[in-house]
Amino acid sequence: MELKDFEREDCKFSIPARPTVRQQMEYFSATAGAVGSQMLYRYWAGALTLIQSWNCEGMPNQKVNLDEISNPDQTAVIVWAALQVKSYMDTLENVSKN
Repeated sequence: MELKDFEREDCKFSIPARPTVRQQMEYFSATAGAVGSQMLYRYWAGALTLIQSWNCEGMPNQKVNLDEISNPDQTAVIVWAALQVKSYMDTLENVSKN
């Protein structure tokens, strides 16, 4: 499976470059209703359904309990990753017929 990498100075992660229909459905189910105060939380939940690899200095484990961490740097990483995945999912195209 080909992966799409996202990287910044302190963090790198990958998701499938061409998510399967099941992966797309899981992502869109997790992000459904992403408005208002739930928006960023749901984008993060959706990103977690797709993340295949994660390497981040300030947040070694992406599957943390958000109610148990309080570091603003971790918040910045979560928001960055969530928005990167959202942006990428918005750009997916249909695969052309051969």
